Amino acid sequence: MFDLYFWVSVYQVMDRKTIESDVRFTIDDLFRKAGIEIAFPQRDIHLDTSRRPLHVAVVDNRDSGKVSSQ
Repeated sequence: MFDLYFWVSVYQVMDRKTIESDVRFTIDDLFRKAGIEIAFPQRDIHLDTSRRPLHVAVVDNRDSGKVSSQ
């Protein structure tokens, strides 16, 4: 994690927004060129099924909670 502080004098709010965006894109570009990846939040789940198969059950709450297995 890092913080970047910079000062710029602008006359319109959109100029500031454009400059902030340009700074972010430049940082991203420089990181890519240096081989630095920025991780993003992921919700991947990896299941180890090498020892035994994964049991899957589908529950249909609309039908009195009957369970169907595959």
